[in-house]
Amino acid sequence: MKRPLDIKLFRTTRPPVAAIVDRLLDSRELAGLAARGAGLVELRCDLLNLSTDEIVSYAATVKTDSALPLLVTLRETLANKTDRTAIFGRLVEIADIIDIEIDTPIRDAVIALAKKAGCLVIVSEHDYNKMPDDSRLLSIVRDSFAAGADIAKIAAHAASREDAARLMKFAGSRNEEIIAIAMGSAGTVTRATAPLFGSLFTYAYIGSEAVAPGQISLDEMGIILPLLFPEIK
Repeated sequence: MKRPLDIKLFRTTRPPVAAIVDRLLDSRELAGLAARGAGLVELRCDLLNLSTDEIVSYAATVKTDSALPLLVTLRETLANKTDRTAIFGRLVEIADIIDIEIDTPIRDAVIALAKKAGCLVIVSEHDYNKMPDDSRLLSIVRDSFAAGADIAKIAAHAASREDAARLMKFAGSRNEEIIAIAMGSAGTVTRATAPLFGSLFTYAYIGSEAVAPGQISLDEMGIILPLLFPEIK
């Protein structure tokens, strides 16, 4: 079993930006992610049109060539639905962190695999339609950690700035390790400011298009975050 990544590392540097890799990048591009402001890489395995063996091989390449902590995300698709647990079982041997949905039937099995391999676990909830009320936000966090999460992630649609502000207020009130993101145009501001309210990560896309509503590019984030956190080197 590998040594688990120390979450405290993310609290002693500028808030990490997870560079979202959703396509094949060459070694030069991967090696340049840190210089562009990435603190870790999220590999969206579900968005790669690759076989299982190719996904596992590329995950190892991403980790080696980027020299950054590797977060692996594998959302359910028609192609991986029947063997997603088995794919996770191979990826946890490479990844530093995995993301698993709070409501998927394979959640507990995947968490067990990750823990055995020394891999940190994000248990995530995504609501693309609305911002949950405060009681639901609390339930998500409690249920995530009860399931074995090291980090609870809440990404929810903000119909207004008030929605975005409420999510940030909630995140700032918690002592657990949380990632909080308000999606949509009203939530774009939280992509950069969420760490001010205790959110552990923020995410940024590196291609030509955002992977989720309201995302900011890695290059833009590299400009914004030093302005918001000038005291942190």
